[in-house]
Amino acid sequence: MQRGLVQSETLELVSPPGAVGARAERSLLRWCGVLGINLTRVDSFGGSPQNPRVVIGSINEPGVEALLASTGVELGAEGEVRWVDRVFEGPGVAIVATFEDPERPGLPVTVFAGNTMQALESLALDLRPLARPGARLFRGGRMSLSVDLRVSGAPLEESIIDYEERWQSFEQELISVPLSHELFDLKRRPGVEEGVARAWSERSVEAMTRIESWAGSLSAPLHVALTSELEEVQRIYGVCRFGVAEPARRTVIAVAHSALPEEGRRSIAEAQLVDSLGFPYTDWMLEAAAVDAVDSWWGKPLETWLAYLSAQGLVPSPTSTVTPGALRDRSDHIRIPVQAAFFRYLREHLDPEQLVELWRGEEAYAVDDIILEDFQSWLDELCAPQLVGLRAARVARHKAILEVDRRDGVAIDSPLDTQRSFVVPALAKTLDRARDLGVDALSVQCYWLEDGPQARFAAGAGPELSGFVEPDAELAHILGLARERGMRTCLVPVQLVSSSAGRSAWLRRTNAPAWRDFFVYQRRMLEHGGLLAELMGVELLSLGVELQNASRTRPEEESDLSAELFETKRKGWSESISFARAVFSGGLTYGALWRQELEEVEFWSELDYIGLAYYPRLGTPQGERPSDRAIQGSMTKVLREFALKGESLGLPVILLEVGFPSSSRAWWDTSLGQGELDLEEQMRLYSSFAGALGRVRAETDLIRGTYLWRWEIEPGSGGARDRGFSPQGKPAETVIENLYR
Repeated sequence: MQRGLVQSETLELVSPPGAVGARAERSLLRWCGVLGINLTRVDSFGGSPQNPRVVIGSINEPGVEALLASTGVELGAEGEVRWVDRVFEGPGVAIVATFEDPERPGLPVTVFAGNTMQALESLALDLRPLARPGARLFRGGRMSLSVDLRVSGAPLEESIIDYEERWQSFEQELISVPLSHELFDLKRRPGVEEGVARAWSERSVEAMTRIESWAGSLSAPLHVALTSELEEVQRIYGVCRFGVAEPARRTVIAVAHSALPEEGRRSIAEAQLVDSLGFPYTDWMLEAAAVDAVDSWWGKPLETWLAYLSAQGLVPSPTSTVTPGALRDRSDHIRIPVQAAFFRYLREHLDPEQLVELWRGEEAYAVDDIILEDFQSWLDELCAPQLVGLRAARVARHKAILEVDRRDGVAIDSPLDTQRSFVVPALAKTLDRARDLGVDALSVQCYWLEDGPQARFAAGAGPELSGFVEPDAELAHILGLARERGMRTCLVPVQLVSSSAGRSAWLRRTNAPAWRDFFVYQRRMLEHGGLLAELMGVELLSLGVELQNASRTRPEEESDLSAELFETKRKGWSESISFARAVFSGGLTYGALWRQELEEVEFWSELDYIGLAYYPRLGTPQGERPSDRAIQGSMTKVLREFALKGESLGLPVILLEVGFPSSSRAWWDTSLGQGELDLEEQMRLYSSFAGALGRVRAETDLIRGTYLWRWEIEPGSGGARDRGFSPQGKPAETVIENLYR
């Protein structure tokens, strides 16, 4: 079904007229832009059997009811919905399900239905086409149930997640916080101190007062719950965000944690806007008006972040800012703040009545060239006072990062799975354990998908249009907790063709246009990853790791590939590095695999550090295990050559990855980990590496960082039965402690 969706030229939307259909169409257009396919509306009897489709309607409509019969959904008396041995009552029940279209074999159909059309209203803002079978049921705008489906639509009983039960458990521990205002009632989880909750409340009131000045008062107070754990939001809503608003229930849950950006206040602003005015006619207005109200972006004052973007030439043209879909390929860290700036411009230049009419779609706002020029002048004037200071601070930050003489780190890899996450209860503990061993630096490897983000849901709160497997909040969580523990952080984004294919750079591309496409996607990845790294105070950003096909910019002898192809790659790397410098003020590196790629890379001089992924080959498959002395000697030779490479180019060097599996033949090729379980072999290899690194560091100060591959975050990782790379719970841990002291 995934192939059928991605390879289709057109997605069909079957929807009744009205606000729900219009919102769904606008939402689907965004995702069709990501997938590179067209969207067309058809009636229930039209369309082509070669196209996937999204069908919207009431559960009791014959066509919708027939499709949902595949999932076992039944409509009972007085609009109640029966499904998987449960009964859901009330006017706000909605279901979204994706499975194989019984009328179009091999193609997915997404059915979006409610016992009333109003039940679909807010969810239509975030509807998307999917190919993975699954279903979600919502009640009053809140996801109540999640069920994986077979391709046929039949529910998998063992996959059922009851989110209402999780919410009820969450509520039982909430503690009321007395407030002096009546805009919302506030409750906190035990992990949030009362003083923290009160301070959060005061800042939220400031934002709500700004909204009241033009949108009017709330009809009744909102209900707000604060938690210190991002994982609790993920457990309750199945999505990783700093805050979630449920306008239909007048409820907001937000995260308040010193290590994380205070983005949860946006959710309370969104809930207030919907309560006061309803959903906007123009979709971008809701998040733009909320950001304008809280007056910040990821913990930075909005004007400061806009000035940062302006100083680096990252602000899109006014025309693209107001053109629907024009910024779909730009990072949310650009798109949303700039659209918030345009909303602020409107708020300052229109009467409240005009702004409300514009919000509701009652008055067309003709954006002509004069208005766009005036907005650009307004934005330039807003940013101008901070430009000089921001540029100076950027230079100072870059200099300070390059002066760090040593990073003793471990590398953590993304789970690369929509069902797993960096947000687990054990994360803080595993970082504490690493710190106890002397670790003061953390490298985080994450994954960017060229075919767009992996959607966990077909409607309701889901991932942004960033393209990363990991939601921004998830990456912020691990980076923020590491920084809170005094660890210097490094972000290593890796570019994949799709969630089911390998690294994009590993594809054999035989012409220049194919490589130009690769670098277009690379720059999109670097834009979003670099801006996120900047916002989270990350020190190092890698342009990738182990990308031999892409990094080889020198023509090979007797190669049948054109000189133009290699020149395209050479130019692509140079442009990507320049672009990375624009979005990110920290240090730049790249991780070559083994010595061969290290010598082939021609763009080292454009970076701040030479990076190496070091998995030594210490013998031959048929040979005997070398002695400890021979192994240490071989490692010492490689590390000396690595340092000499840096000396020849005048650059420090970093071991972005170095690791040894717990297997008996790990010495032959440490990247493979062949042989039987052998914890002692892993410890011997770590000991040899520690000796080699100590010897070379005594000779030169050019080795500025070491990241051991790999540190796991899952509970019970490593241990006496693990053949993998993790040193946790194994004798190798004691070597790390000595290495990093």
